[in-house]
Amino acid sequence: LRVSTGEHDEELRVSAGEHDEELRVSAGEHDEELIVSAGGHDELRVSASEHDEEIRVSAGEHDEEIRVSAGERYELRVSAGEHDEELRVSAGEHDEELRVSAGEHEQLRVSVGEHDEELRVSAGEHDELPS
Repeated sequence: LRVSTGEHDEELRVSAGEHDEELRVSAGEHDEELIVSAGGHDELRVSASEHDEEIRVSAGEHDEEIRVSAGERYELRVSAGEHDEELRVSAGEHDEELRVSAGEHEQLRVSVGEHDEELRVSAGEHDELPS
């Protein structure tokens, strides 16, 4: 369905996209495009362009994960974790991770890094709560 008042910029295009699971609304050729897509693996993608301005809501790789992303790296992940006892909320892959877990050791971990920068609040085996 194409509604146009000119050749290019004034054009409003509503398309089913290349792969039929995509709904594309465009005001032009490139940057003004709004894409709502079912994505490759059960993800809902809302994008203002190809890369950086993308907001992605995904069921993740293993179906127990909900991922909300503003691009490649600025990701907010809410996950049931690997072993289902864990609720993980992450702002990235590693360092910015905030983990709330009822996992093996009933641990609550708040971390800003892998090792030295880590702040860990734990109610684990030995009740290692900071004073």
